[in-house]
Amino acid sequence: MHQSATERLLYAYFPEKKILYAPDVIQVSGGRWFGLNLVREMSLALSRDGIRPASAFAFHSGLIPVVELEKAVQNIR
Repeated sequence: MHQSATERLLYAYFPEKKILYAPDVIQVSGGRWFGLNLVREMSLALSRDGIRPASAFAFHSGLIPVVELEKAVQNIR
């Protein structure tokens, strides 16, 4: 998915901890996800580039297991 919105955003990956910092993509509040299309684009780009984080975080979140992000993306209609 080249030329997607998320490919122009900043990410930081810490391979020794398998943690991804994705401040502008991951948005969750009170158990409700926002911008899941961006999360899906990010997941595709990371997979394409061989980056496999175990967890991720953003500006206003703690660590989120990537499995949880993947489950949320699967529910997009």
